[in-house]
Amino acid sequence: MMPLRFMSKLDTHQIKFQDRTITVKVVDHADMVSPYLTELKSLIGASTAVGLEVGYFPDKADLFKLFVIPKEAVLMLKLSVGTCCLLIQLSRLDSVPECLKEFLADPEICFVGVGMRSDLAKLKTHGRIDQTNGINVSDLAVKVLKKSCLDGCALEDVADIVGVALPEDPGPAYDVDLEAKFYTSDEIKRLIYEVDAAHLIGTKLLGML
Repeated sequence: MMPLRFMSKLDTHQIKFQDRTITVKVVDHADMVSPYLTELKSLIGASTAVGLEVGYFPDKADLFKLFVIPKEAVLMLKLSVGTCCLLIQLSRLDSVPECLKEFLADPEICFVGVGMRSDLAKLKTHGRIDQTNGINVSDLAVKVLKKSCLDGCALEDVADIVGVALPEDPGPAYDVDLEAKFYTSDEIKRLIYEVDAAHLIGTKLLGML
């Protein structure tokens, strides 16, 4: 592996989303998790929601499971806070660092996302990470705004009601290789759109409490 000071520069991407510039770090070495996670944690305030999303082997592969070599299902963990986003390629790490397990198990952090129950189950079963403190964005909106009609609503719909301006959807990320050695700016936008949106909406909702 290259020295960490060079790895840090190679891992970092500056992505423009509307009037925000998001620093995205693609993490493919266990040694890089701790310093990047420390930076992310420094951005968490009292009412900050941490966006969380799990990238995994596409469900459509189940249709061809007789022809697919068995492998770990969870490939990438996405975390978003403020203008910082980590794309941790779990499948390329030699091991899951304890600092990451401790961060995800912190009872004081509110993790938000879409399909959270399914994501956390995959993270535990296939990623060997036990994380239980998470909530769907729509469920959080129902609880904070006391509106049952928001149950199961899409990110964009919740964002409109909450008053969060999301950037234009760059397109689906299901066809982006989660184990790639490098990504284009377009691919990174597609990878972080949902987790960044979850963070923005979740933080706005927690600020209403």
